[in-house]
Amino acid sequence: MNNPLRSDLPAISEIWVYLSGSPLLALVLTLSAYLLGLTLYERSQRNPLANPVLIAVVVVCLSISVLDMPYAKYFEGAQFVHFLLGTATVSLAIPIYKGFASLKGRMSVLLLSLVVGGITSVLTAVGMARWLGVDESLVRGLVAKSVTAPIAMGIAERVQASPTLTAIFAVSTGILGAVLGRYVLDALRVTA
Repeated sequence: MNNPLRSDLPAISEIWVYLSGSPLLALVLTLSAYLLGLTLYERSQRNPLANPVLIAVVVVCLSISVLDMPYAKYFEGAQFVHFLLGTATVSLAIPIYKGFASLKGRMSVLLLSLVVGGITSVLTAVGMARWLGVDESLVRGLVAKSVTAPIAMGIAERVQASPTLTAIFAVSTGILGAVLGRYVLDALRVTA
């Protein structure tokens, strides 16, 4: 017996065909992957190895590979998240501003650390890449790897590097720092 209410519903294959061709799929995939990563991170008692961004990147990469979705098609839907990346970066200024009073006595040490760390990061990455004979276009992309992705993309345009490649380097550096940072600080016996 046919249910008259069910005859109007499209088959699941029709829904999938629509979604797979829609930018909505990439947006849902990106947000779902991050939610999965965040859930696993919380369940692991915030273990840095269960970094939510790392998990989301792996899930998205595997998903678009399995779906045989070109990156351009994926980015069409994920561009909404990309747009918010700049806003999120700017919003980081709020907690920094609120905690500025606690930094006053440490400003010279922090500035020295920032300058030395930044120079060391650039010289190490660029020096190693040149020593290994890496193509110059890739070397230029490494110049801005230790800043946030939106800022790295802006720097990349100025040094005539690929903004996309530079963003990949910046995100990879951030993920590695988030995953390994705690272990490095523990090994050096640095406490808060």
